Amino acid sequence: MLTKRDILNYLNNSNSQPLTTKSIAAHFRVTPRTIQNYLRDIKEEYKDCIEISKQGIVVKKKLELQQDNPVPLTYQERKSYILRKLLVNDTSIDLNDLADELCISEVTLQNEIKRIRRSLEQYVLTLKTKNNQLFITGLTKNKKRLMIQLIYNEADNSLVSLTTLNDIFQNYDAKEIREIIIQKLNEKHFFIDEYSLINLLLHVLIAMDQSQSLQNISYDEVNSDFIELNRHFVSIIDELCQTLEDIYDIKFSSSNRYQFTLLLMTRAVRNKEINEIETVKLSVSKDIINLVQEIIDQIYKNFDIDLNINEFIIAFSIHIKNMLIRLRENVSIHNPLLYSIKLTSPFIYDIAVYICNIISKQQNVEVYDDEVAYIALHIGARIEELNNTREKLKATLICPQYYSYYNNQLKKIEAHFHDDIMIDYILTNPTELNFTQSDIIISTIPITDINNSVVISNFFNDNDKEIISELIKRVKKQRSKDKITKMLKKLFHKDLFIMNAQYKSKNSAIHKMGNLLMEKGYVSDEFIDKMLERENISPTNFGMIAIPHPIDYYTKKTVIEVAILKEPIDWGNTSVKIIFMFSISKLDFSNFSDVFSFLASTCSDDTNLDSLVNCKSYEEFMTTILNLYSL
Repeated sequence: MLTKRDILNYLNNSNSQPLTTKSIAAHFRVTPRTIQNYLRDIKEEYKDCIEISKQGIVVKKKLELQQDNPVPLTYQERKSYILRKLLVNDTSIDLNDLADELCISEVTLQNEIKRIRRSLEQYVLTLKTKNNQLFITGLTKNKKRLMIQLIYNEADNSLVSLTTLNDIFQNYDAKEIREIIIQKLNEKHFFIDEYSLINLLLHVLIAMDQSQSLQNISYDEVNSDFIELNRHFVSIIDELCQTLEDIYDIKFSSSNRYQFTLLLMTRAVRNKEINEIETVKLSVSKDIINLVQEIIDQIYKNFDIDLNINEFIIAFSIHIKNMLIRLRENVSIHNPLLYSIKLTSPFIYDIAVYICNIISKQQNVEVYDDEVAYIALHIGARIEELNNTREKLKATLICPQYYSYYNNQLKKIEAHFHDDIMIDYILTNPTELNFTQSDIIISTIPITDINNSVVISNFFNDNDKEIISELIKRVKKQRSKDKITKMLKKLFHKDLFIMNAQYKSKNSAIHKMGNLLMEKGYVSDEFIDKMLERENISPTNFGMIAIPHPIDYYTKKTVIEVAILKEPIDWGNTSVKIIFMFSISKLDFSNFSDVFSFLASTCSDDTNLDSLVNCKSYEEFMTTILNLYSL
């Protein structure tokens, strides 16, 4: 997202050379009108510093950036600011204070609130004002869904793109260094995915940027520990470092080389001879490993973001180790994108602040903003990967002639199926399949007795596209079916299944069914009150079924109590025949919407509903509802 600060930075770097609206627009890949709107504000604010005429734009005096507490400047920035404040704090905001914070009029604020309100309808949330207070109403699960989506949208800004890295590390060519890394890997017949490649590149650039300022700092140098690392990766990193040292006249420490080798070993394909987490312990202390694990646990608990994978743990542990060295040695680093990150990715930046607060308390250090921004880059990289892979299948490509094709086979498959698969492994020999854990196998040679595999030609034609597409559809359908089936078997219990239930009213049903859950020890006394509180906001009937559940209340275990009614009862604006009462634990919160959607959509069909209502036993009910699930 383009901001006014981006343009100010660009103008400041113009070296007083005349610019045009078109040239600036071309640089940022936006329309000239967008630039004209920004320039109008800049001219008003910096009257004596900039000259704008038909001859061009000339910066006569540096345009000083206001770096403390930057004010959101566009509607999108203000929308993100308002929603983040409401969702993170889960509270209301005084409208007068908000207008002052955003430096806009009350009329403008009211107009933008109307726009934001419309955008929240898809999340079944309402933005309301009462007694001059602004707040969001709706289910906690929907608020969390909105927050997660906002976080993922921020990751789409590509916090870790090559453009971003070039802007941060202006003394080095990130694209050139990336190509050198790929070249060194290709020479040794290794492959690395893009996420891991960017992670390694980020660490290399930080090490290069700090090579001068850190030259007098005593790192824990690594000597004999190198024997624990795979010799192929040690060789690749040695050649990479030597090449970069020759080009940029820098010097990497042996500690740098050791850490780069660890990072490469986590994802470069063709080597599974090490236990990555055990190996990283050779490079960082136990307290840092424990600190990183606590951070991962807290982020999952509070933001539903899963950072718990080896690649992230290793890369992040190494970053934290080096950051603590910098902080304790009073070595300052500068991140020129700090304020751009704060504006365009406020949720991700808030997560980074949250992490740094944990680090500060545990390690007794003060983490300043530039370091927070680097943490945000790491978190953004992982969130971006999660965003890209949430619905993707992991794939392995078996291609004995892969290296003679100059990667063309891989590029064609990835280009065509980018939205559906992520190629994690490239093998030149089928015997290496024992080391992989993929959803599908794509091979250019005949392979037998391997599930979910296809054989394609060496030149990726239309027939290849069709057979890969069919395999993807089949595997995705089966994976979704397996997930829902597993959850339904886990959540429905025979002792929580009631046939021919008779209730006088909705409240009677909630009390009787809630009491059964209490007797079984699944919920506490406040469970029923929390459900009634939820019903007062909006009834939980969906056609002829009801799905009562508490708002903002978690139980010991997730279960679904089922009552098939002898006679329908009024619930909201309909009469319901079946009640599915949810008890939800916090650990299962993320799966709640999948089961909820399945029940609501399946039972909206009268034939499906009748087949469930007419079941004579728990066993028949389970067989019926599992058979109803089809995609």
